[in-house]
Amino acid sequence: MKKYQQGDLILKESKVAKKDYGKKLNHLLLQQSNVSNHKHQIIKGTAILYSTQKADEFYLDITSEKAVLVHEEHTSINIPKGKYFVYGVREFDPFKDVIRRVRD
Repeated sequence: MKKYQQGDLILKESKVAKKDYGKKLNHLLLQQSNVSNHKHQIIKGTAILYSTQKADEFYLDITSEKAVLVHEEHTSINIPKGKYFVYGVREFDPFKDVIRRVRD
């Protein structure tokens, strides 16, 4: 199973049927920081992004041979054609007993 990570964002190869994807989105912005305004986004290649039931989780269907994932603070990544589940890195805070998203 293919898995790619760029900072706090993970793309994991998905076997979920397309019919189970959420709403088709009209952008390829996977994550944007509220503080720095930096973005994880697809800039080259063709792809379709779908929402899920949870905020900050997506399905990404790359339909070209590859797509390029960019972010201002990380090296660009070539992601091959395929279907991916997109989510953020999480951490556990034992003092507050909560699981939260890690943010760049």
